[in-house]
Parts: sequence; structure tokens; C-alpha cells
Amino acid sequence: MTKFLSRIAILLFLLFPLATMAQKTGVVLSGEDNKPLGDVTVTIKGTKTYTISNQSGFYSIKAVSGQTLVFSYIDYTKKEVLVGESSTINVTLFQNQKQMGEVIVTTAFGVKKSNRTLGHATQSLSGDEIAETQRENWLNALTGKVAGATINATSGAPGA
Repeated sequence: MTKFLSRIAILLFLLFPLATMAQKTGVVLSGEDNKPLGDVTVTIKGTKTYTISNQSGFYSIKAVSGQTLVFSYIDYTKKEVLVGESSTINVTLFQNQKQMGEVIVTTAFGVKKSNRTLGHATQSLSGDEIAETQRENWLNALTGKVAGATINATSGAPGA
């Protein structure tokens, strides 16, 4: 009889954390136009548990009261919300006001550096410069504009 009771106690001890986890749902909205945001990543901070909101902004995740949900989306500021007893957590995300600067990825070791901090010359070509050449397509317009780039012009005929 004591073996049976000890097994039941162990089983209850192992199932207790599952019983305390509750399903948390909600909608993620944009702060600018109050429209739903799809593909927002909702993560439980400090764990690998996450979910992604659907195109209607709806999400659902199992979390324990006291945990923190982190909402992140491209070009929006992250938002952290403490999980309480409520089963519904609606969140509004606002666009990030920071502008991303020009970034150059050098091929040596994949190091990212700004154009201003590079110790060597880099070439850049704007769309206006390509449009000024008045070539039949943009690829032919690159001919002779970028050092080290080999452009093979084609006639455009089938099989050429």
C-alpha cells in the first residue's frame, strides 16, 4: 500500500507544473493604425518557448503567472509584459523611430562594418547613375561602372 501511495505522490509531483500552466491568448495590434500585426514573435523570457501570431494578430501560448512575455516584430520596439492571472493579454506595439544606417558586410570573416570605418575604398552605385546610362536593361548598365565586375551582355534572342 505504501508503494502505491508513493507512486501516486511522485506522479502528482511531476504533473503539478503542467496543471499550473495556463493558456494565455491575445491580439497584437499596431500602435499607429490599430491594425492587427501578423508574424509577431511571442517568447517566454528565459525559456525557449515561443509562438508566432497569425495574420489576424491572434496568439496563444502556455505560461505560468509571474513569467514575462516578450513581443518582438521587425521595425517595432520590443515589449515585455508580466503574466498575471488573466487569460487574455492584448498588446500594442509601436514602430521603432531609429533609422538603420548603411551597413557593409565584408567577405573576410563576415565582419560587419560601417562604410566610414573601413580602411579601404569601397564603391557604391546609385539607381540614378544606372538610369543615366539609358541602356536596354539594368544589367548592361553596370558594364564598366564597378571595378572587378565582369558583365557579359546578351542579345536577348532566345537561346543566346
